[in-house]
Amino acid sequence: MTYSNKKICVYVMSCDKTSDVLSHMLLSFYKYWDENMFDVYVGVNENEIKFNKNNFKSIKSKKGNWKSESLEQINNLLQINPDLTHVILFLDDFILNKNVDSKSLNKLCNEIIFKKIKYLRLKKIEESLFFNFFNSFRKKILLSGISIFRIRRSHPYYSSLQVAIWDINHLIETIKNSENIWNFENLNFKNVNHFSVTNNIFNYKHVVEKGNWEFYAESFCTKYLGYFNKGSRKMNSDTFINVLKLLLKKVKFMFFGYIKTPFNKK
Repeated sequence: MTYSNKKICVYVMSCDKTSDVLSHMLLSFYKYWDENMFDVYVGVNENEIKFNKNNFKSIKSKKGNWKSESLEQINNLLQINPDLTHVILFLDDFILNKNVDSKSLNKLCNEIIFKKIKYLRLKKIEESLFFNFFNSFRKKILLSGISIFRIRRSHPYYSSLQVAIWDINHLIETIKNSENIWNFENLNFKNVNHFSVTNNIFNYKHVVEKGNWEFYAESFCTKYLGYFNKGSRKMNSDTFINVLKLLLKKVKFMFFGYIKTPFNKK
């Protein structure tokens, strides 16, 4: 790793009310990211969370909404480390299920700082078969031998909160211009290019939807972490209808992507 450790850190967007979910995510860090050399800052409100590794630190904000808490946490992060230029952003309901490609990640970090890239998704962007076929012909960029490509401007989740490396000032500006966490992901600054890897650096699954455990959360966490604690959080039921909806959603997405159909009306 040739870049300064002070330039990049991991920032986990979290708060006290989701600390039960966070405990599962951190456990997946311990299990699947042994070679992590970055400082990891985790958002909290009043709680002080104790971690089993020295490079895990709490970063506080007053209780509020997602926007106000995130901006305060990032501002406090910059006060702690004024040299910070980029963050590897995680949500606290992402559970790793495969070893992180740390070698490729470290190479990308060097290039991102040097080339001043504002946003790079570290999990390949989701597209339909059509757009995946189209993307296969798009010009690829090599960063230290690692292939990335520019995300199409028409993608509805141009600023997705999937795991990505963000220029910290670009992240702050995007949050400031958002109404909420859902609107945030739709934002598209015409003068800023966003990129995605062609092969995953991080492999994970989100396990919470609208405040409830997904119906597969217990089986997934038990399989990949050997641990699951439901706590007081409600769980979406694994009824035939819910399983069918998930299956139809996957099939629909495979062919139509984010085009609205009767299966994805909100």
